[in-house]
Amino acid sequence: MTTYTYEHTATTTATPAAVYARWADVATWPTWDTSVLAASLEGPFEPGSRGSMTLEGPMEVGFELVEVDPGAGFLDETVLPGLVLRFDHRVEARPGGAEVTVRVSIEGEGAAEMGPMVTGDTPDAVAGLLRLAERTSAPA
Repeated sequence: MTTYTYEHTATTTATPAAVYARWADVATWPTWDTSVLAASLEGPFEPGSRGSMTLEGPMEVGFELVEVDPGAGFLDETVLPGLVLRFDHRVEARPGGAEVTVRVSIEGEGAAEMGPMVTGDTPDAVAGLLRLAERTSAPA
């Protein structure tokens, strides 16, 4: 079995609450992540809730919220044949705003090959998230 890991961190003037609010509003993910054409969540934004995303291609994938730390982040997991993808999203307060980190780990055959395809647009998605959070954020 192979493993792929990736991490991207960015800073923002948005409050952690504004960033977290964008994450928790799953239906609006396509407004800041251009690779997501549609997203939905069955149930509340809490562990055990399942959702789906339609990605460029188009390709539909399911995910499950594994951990949810209100106001601070969440971990979701996607299981594909022979692969497990985990996306850990964290936001921490910093002077004048926040620091956002997205960590991705992929386990299974072909993880090393799939990893760059899955994470290639992460910096752009995070930048889009932060632009939207900054527009809707009260000053820190």
